Amino acid sequence: MQWGLFLILFLVSSSAMACEDFAKQLTGTYVNQHNSTMKIEADAKDRSLKGTYETGVGKASGLYELHGGFTCSGSLGFVVAWQNAKFGDSKTTAAWSGSYNAEKNIISTTWTLSDNKGLWNSTLTGSDIFQGV
Repeated sequence: MQWGLFLILFLVSSSAMACEDFAKQLTGTYVNQHNSTMKIEADAKDRSLKGTYETGVGKASGLYELHGGFTCSGSLGFVVAWQNAKFGDSKTTAAWSGSYNAEKNIISTTWTLSDNKGLWNSTLTGSDIFQGV
């Protein structure tokens, strides 16, 4: 009975440590193929992502807040509402969903960009690959 409890505590402790290490590795600055830059901080305790995003395309200049979450196995997602003090409100949001490859230090994502122009023409989709710098 004591060995079973020890094994459970060991596995939980190892999993928590692995997630802390993963969060440290994920935290950083990434640039995609369009020269967009994101800086993210991963919190192992609540599996959250927060940071900033600066786009390399379009008219949305300046830094935007980024919020999201991740699993310790490598999947993640984050959202940017395109509104800031410098540019104002572009009335759009973008969401990325994907995975982190620790060996290559890349985040591969699929994204959607949504606006308020109507149900049938309000969403664009695409993909990005972010390289850690």
